Amino acid sequence: IEVGDRESIYARPRHPYTHALLSAVPEVTLVEEEAPQRERIRLAGDVPSPISPPSGCRFRTRCWKAQDKCAAEEPPLIRLSGNRDGHLTACHFPEEPTIEARDEDIVLDPALAALEEGNPGAP
Repeated sequence: IEVGDRESIYARPRHPYTHALLSAVPEVTLVEEEAPQRERIRLAGDVPSPISPPSGCRFRTRCWKAQDKCAAEEPPLIRLSGNRDGHLTACHFPEEPTIEARDEDIVLDPALAALEEGNPGAP
């Protein structure tokens, strides 16, 4: 899905799945105000089977950016504009190269959101 050196991947991820993985990493700071704000992504849907992966992009069944093209064509692993040499991404609709927070978290699984809000009976 994405290949590159540590700095490129952590500081400028481009694939939506890389963004989701990095958003799950806890931030450790001594003072909460010093913590950098970062988007939080919770994925919905089933994890694709490695034995029988979906057509096209393997991540499309859990991706918030997936479109028909993602099911029809496997994205090539290429260097996108703005990426360093060696930083390759396989995505038809890559993210902007940033990990800064969005206006709102991306919540793709209503059950997870309900649990976090203390309402386990919600959908």
